[in-house]
Amino acid sequence: VTNGTRSDIGALEGDWRKRYARDLGSARTTVTEASPAVTESAARSVVLTDGTALAVTCRGDGGEHRYLLSFRVSGTGSLSVTVNGVTQEYGPSADPYTVQFSNSIDNAFAFAYAGDGTAELLRAKRNDGLAIILR
Repeated sequence: VTNGTRSDIGALEGDWRKRYARDLGSARTTVTEASPAVTESAARSVVLTDGTALAVTCRGDGGEHRYLLSFRVSGTGSLSVTVNGVTQEYGPSADPYTVQFSNSIDNAFAFAYAGDGTAELLRAKRNDGLAIILR
């Protein structure tokens, strides 16, 4: 693609879903749908603005696993988070929200942002691994 006499790769539409999946989690995370205006931040998180949405699946393998959703909402809008058909609304907060749960199934997550500001999706993944908590 050229812009006058120069190459303009920015004029191409790309499928960024694999990049967003990598930003959100593990190899078991797949982004199935993303609005065209969804972007990636410099910190490699996924950013939603007014009217944008993202759908994610995390594959299970029949065993019990922990899942982690982490996101930040800023401005005056709200983020709708749907986990396996159940929706919860989240408003602006200075600290990131963290949703954790365990099950043994494939999980479907959907995120939709409406209003002024942004929603920054930090993690949506199967959280395998060892956690050590010192008190």
